Amino acid sequence: MATRHQDGSDPILDPWSPQWTASIAAASNAADPVPFLKTMLAQLGFDHLTCIGLAHAYGGGERLSFIWSTAPASWTARYGKLGYAAYDPRIRLTTTRVSPIVWDARELDGDWSLRRFLNDAGRHGVRSGFAVSFRDAEQGRVVVAFDSARSPLSETRCAPLLTRMGDLMLLAAALQEGVLRPRCMPAVATIARGAGCLSPRERACLSMAAHGLTSADIGTKLGIAERTVNFHIRNVLKKLQALNRTEAIAKAVARGVVDATAIAQRSA
Repeated sequence: MATRHQDGSDPILDPWSPQWTASIAAASNAADPVPFLKTMLAQLGFDHLTCIGLAHAYGGGERLSFIWSTAPASWTARYGKLGYAAYDPRIRLTTTRVSPIVWDARELDGDWSLRRFLNDAGRHGVRSGFAVSFRDAEQGRVVVAFDSARSPLSETRCAPLLTRMGDLMLLAAALQEGVLRPRCMPAVATIARGAGCLSPRERACLSMAAHGLTSADIGTKLGIAERTVNFHIRNVLKKLQALNRTEAIAKAVARGVVDATAIAQRSA
């Protein structure tokens, strides 16, 4: 959590700082940009930076292609596995917007799926923040979000956010171009190559595994031997460069190969 200044003012009220430009430059050249980004986020009054890539899904809509964040890796892995992109207000509220948004979990109403996401995100320090959507020729739609553990947002916190939206939008664009895009593109390319070459039978086996079926169950439904199912699953692991079924399922969800909504309902 960012600290307030000695006079009690919020860090977000400060004018554009040369330190932010320096932080972006340092993060761009660093093997690990997180320490530099966290310093900048603290100056801004935020806790995390998140970059979410979205591509057109088969049959319409959007599917998650990648997520990168300064939050713990366990959170981003959970985000992909449970299909949280379908409920994330940072995504849903920016779908048809060019202008950025300020959001607060306390102000959102929705079904159990949204409430489940908000509760889980809150436990990982994502309860409110600023988000803006960009279009990228190779990455599709990209949402860059400055996340905060604060909720509800007080008027003294929300007002300066609204007045600084232009600066934050420019900062998000600079981060996307200089820091986030170069790190996310390899992941997009790797997942695209792997998911695109799955055979129909491999897709079927992976989808059933994602819905909780064992290899024996899958074999019964498909009319094939259990060892044949395991053979297909091993091929999936190789193609998706995954260590196990859970990781393969998470990567398949990111490419829209597996129905994320059904997985989220099963995991509830």
